[in-house]
Amino acid sequence: MRFSTSNLALIIGGILAFAPALSFAQIEDQISFTHDIQPVVREFCATCHSGDDPEGDLVLETYQDVRKQVEHGKLLKRINDPKKPMPESGLMPQYLRRMFKVWAESGYVKMGPGKPKKFSRKWDFEKFKPPAISAVDIRKQGFDLLERMPGHWIGSMNLMGREFEWFAFDYRPIAPSHVHGMFEGGTIGNLFTSFFVANYKEKPTIMARNGGILNGIYRVSYFVLDYVQYGNGYAYYRLVDAYGGKDIMWMELTFAKNTLEFNAYTSRFGLNSPPKRHMSFQAERMHPHLAKSAAKAVGFPKLVVEKDFSKGMPAPNWGNEGPHTSAS
Repeated sequence: MRFSTSNLALIIGGILAFAPALSFAQIEDQISFTHDIQPVVREFCATCHSGDDPEGDLVLETYQDVRKQVEHGKLLKRINDPKKPMPESGLMPQYLRRMFKVWAESGYVKMGPGKPKKFSRKWDFEKFKPPAISAVDIRKQGFDLLERMPGHWIGSMNLMGREFEWFAFDYRPIAPSHVHGMFEGGTIGNLFTSFFVANYKEKPTIMARNGGILNGIYRVSYFVLDYVQYGNGYAYYRLVDAYGGKDIMWMELTFAKNTLEFNAYTSRFGLNSPPKRHMSFQAERMHPHLAKSAAKAVGFPKLVVEKDFSKGMPAPNWGNEGPHTSAS
């Protein structure tokens, strides 16, 4: 069994790192590595296939690396295979996949004329308008999510179609209304999810903060509880992107007795629509004394506001790389 920081960083929330966007112009037959292929490889491939420990021992960093895999390897097959796609999150747009074929048929041109074009994707939802999110008022229902979350959850993980037989998250209270969870991977990655009571647009509710290190970049996303359902022996909770809502990304947690199913869905900030499931964690709570000891030490649980977002989420500065779609 093999884990990598680049793979695991996609688990929490959804995350996934923000991607700059492509121009949807028609592909010209004159394709070069520096102008056309390299920016796409950096965007869709380099996260997993670079560095000292590349996924599958496949390196896609240099012209020679990419040409070798297109000319003699399985790169063209994989990027066009819907059953086993590369990237694993789903096939790239068709015009991008065709560009690799044209590049090969044109003789693997290395340098294009002039300066390389900037890689800027104009999304179909460039005029994106954030939805009105109606948070659950935990004075009426939903506060028990915070009470159910603490525990040492051990089980299996399906990550973008890949099965990991053993996976564990350790959630412990760190304040009267705040539960913090770490992925138990040691130095494999700094990955976390926190659940806490927040004042979201003048309503007490539960929010989630998740993120970590991806390719040396620290990122974090915020979610807000917008739906709760109780059934015969189970409780279901949905948390959506605190700015873009469920059309951007969301997570769901279902508790039944001593088990947890934790699913996360992402659209890669709108590149894929609607969001697709990229994580499913099936687990059982074990070693409860760890969380109970932490709860006693901090006076957990109490319905007190930990974070104040009474005016909504502050808008992050993403520069000019794309529209603001997410609380990330």
